[in-house]
Amino acid sequence: MSGRARPRVIGTAELATLRRLVDDGASVTEAARTLKIGRSTAYAALAPLTSNYPTRIPYFYPAAPP
Repeated sequence: MSGRARPRVIGTAELATLRRLVDDGASVTEAARTLKIGRSTAYAALAPLTSNYPTRIPYFYPAAPP
């Protein structure tokens, strides 16, 4: 075993609560403790909401020259 835990998936209700707590002025760390989720999980869940970039940017490799 590599020692790394599987990333936690949070549901829509938890995400809504996390968003509300942060919007109401709680830090992400405080909100994560309240919901009993990891801080990195909370940041990862909020990242698509705060970023100006899509969560996955497709990259197409150029075709090899003939």
